[in-house]
Amino acid sequence: MSEEAVKAVIEAYVAACQAADVKRLQAVFHPGANMMGYMQGRFLTGGPKPFFDSVTSSTPCTYDYKISEISVAGDVGSARLDEEGYMGSNFTDYFQLARTEDGWQIVSKVFHVRQ
Repeated sequence: MSEEAVKAVIEAYVAACQAADVKRLQAVFHPGANMMGYMQGRFLTGGPKPFFDSVTSSTPCTYDYKISEISVAGDVGSARLDEEGYMGSNFTDYFQLARTEDGWQIVSKVFHVRQ
């Protein structure tokens, strides 16, 4: 059951990104979530607000994606998402999730832009 719940959160993340719907995107992130990763050769770190801002200024789109790994141990889990052509780039995202009072939420996202 928990693996399906984690997959549902990642699917909701993708649907929100494709719809450019920041409110739906914010709902899958824990308020204390952090993000970090590499973009254009720079290491970026902080909260998800800059990502939310970029989604706000984007337009709805479709892109290919694959959830290639899900692992759950009790009330925590992780997932890998490969995105092709999102905002003109290809991403590999690693998510850490936790079951909170509000259900499963993303607490951390680490990303890499692939060439």
